[in-house]
Amino acid sequence: MKKSGEKVKMTGYDLFTVNSTFRTMMENYATFNNIFIESKTLEEQRFRFLLWKIDGLFDKQKMDIGEFDFESAKEILEKDKIVLRNTIREFEGLPFYRSLDQKQLYKIYKADKEKYNWRFTIGESGIITPLKISDLIKHSCKTRAFINTYRYTSIHTHTNYLAIEHFKQTRGVPISKEYTNPISKLAIYLTCLIICDMCFLDENARSEFEVLPDEVKEYIEGINSVIKMS
Repeated sequence: MKKSGEKVKMTGYDLFTVNSTFRTMMENYATFNNIFIESKTLEEQRFRFLLWKIDGLFDKQKMDIGEFDFESAKEILEKDKIVLRNTIREFEGLPFYRSLDQKQLYKIYKADKEKYNWRFTIGESGIITPLKISDLIKHSCKTRAFINTYRYTSIHTHTNYLAIEHFKQTRGVPISKEYTNPISKLAIYLTCLIICDMCFLDENARSEFEVLPDEVKEYIEGINSVIKMS
């Protein structure tokens, strides 16, 4: 800040950094929820996790790195191929993988084209619906506040015209609470969601949760319930 010095440190609020960070938080929560909470069985959970891993490993292979670029490059590249090959073998050997209709499976796992989508839902009749990341946010976080905030924060993450317009409007101007409060509240609500998801999955997390003051537990569970029932 302009008035900062050796004796006085002025703090600022970087709206664009906050928005970009919160967007990342939503994506991470939606990913965690889609893999571990959306799964109806441990077998499905393993299926979702390995598909997510395969997608990530293929993304890594798309990097423009040659085996002579640095000392251990060749070793790392070979190791990555082995890990990917073993992961695919494990994935295709899963009982859940074999239980799916092949036409439905092909919507998210196209090995012949090296295209994979770990974001999806499975209906009661076994119908698989692939999702984009924005669809996953809508499915996991439910409320319009999260959905609209994800779209809004995406403007600041990408090279979007509206981001420049917003920057011009807010540059050098104190950020009012109408900008900061909604993001702060949603960050708290998102924390409530992840706490409840972790308690659902892990007994140790649940035990730690139970020692919290009753009013805190009621708040967390209340927020979680309201959002997930939306």
